[in-house]
Amino acid sequence: MMMKNLAKCGLSLAVMAACIAPRTGLAGLVGEPAPPLNVSEWIKGGPVEIKPGTNIYVLEIWETHRPASRASITNLNEIQRTFKDDGVVVLTVSDEPAGLIKDFVQQQGTNIDFLVAADTKRHTSLSYMKPIDERTLPFVFIVGTNGDLLWHGPPEKVVNRVVNMIVTGKYDESHAKDLDLARHQMMQYVMLAGQGSDRTGPSGRVLLAARTNDVVLLCDMAHIIAAYPKLKTRDFVLANQALDRAEELSANSPTNLLKVQFTRSIVLFESGQHDEALAKARALLASAPTEFEKTNIQALVQNMENRLSAKGSKMTNPSQTGPAVGNTNPPAGPAGNP
Repeated sequence: MMMKNLAKCGLSLAVMAACIAPRTGLAGLVGEPAPPLNVSEWIKGGPVEIKPGTNIYVLEIWETHRPASRASITNLNEIQRTFKDDGVVVLTVSDEPAGLIKDFVQQQGTNIDFLVAADTKRHTSLSYMKPIDERTLPFVFIVGTNGDLLWHGPPEKVVNRVVNMIVTGKYDESHAKDLDLARHQMMQYVMLAGQGSDRTGPSGRVLLAARTNDVVLLCDMAHIIAAYPKLKTRDFVLANQALDRAEELSANSPTNLLKVQFTRSIVLFESGQHDEALAKARALLASAPTEFEKTNIQALVQNMENRLSAKGSKMTNPSQTGPAVGNTNPPAGPAGNP
């Protein structure tokens, strides 16, 4: 049925698919060969090469002056100590001057248990960060023994869990590839919608077809279309089509149905149907089965009420509608999250 609907648009599938990148040959995505290390100087430990073999590499692109980078040291040390015997190599690369990095490492003394390198010409940082359009530092990439990129995301505790799953053989690389491709395609759609491109509509329909059997990705798509900031094109019809399909898939899953209805209330509110949206959100709050879900829904209701009470002033940023359920923020966030 989905493919028949696409055909009715009068555009060939080949043309529409060109609007959204396919799986094959997308450098920088999970499942693709990781770029080689290209550093100007090793400051602590090394040298090492990222290549197929027996090692798993946890690479953090960082800058030593950033508080978030300094805060990540403890967790990087923990990963290196915990998984050293499993062939895990933790390393950081910075594009700061080598002298500045040396001073920082000397100040830290024995507090750093991982490798540190300078990349003053930004070869490594650009080869990893640019393909996924990532600018946030610090940022982590994990490379498997096969030389492929297995995961990327911010330096949070989830990194430890991903590494553990990889070394114990429990990491689903195929699923991670699908999630990362979905994130990349959503990012492309956001770019087109932000430009107001006439390719936004065809791209959205292909995106819907690609996600047609995944409730979480369908909900994410609808939420982003409705609430992501600064989009010149908001296709609320497409957002509701995604939710209609997600609702079909959730007939026997109360948890998934809650996700769908939560997202539906956001789409209703952002499309101007404020009373209906607020009524739906309040009904969800009254029936929420857990405290965690009640907290999320209460935040959504409160935000809607605050915005409605601000009549006469400009509506607040649409991205602040409330916490999305299972949201995949396209320009950032972890890929291949277990």
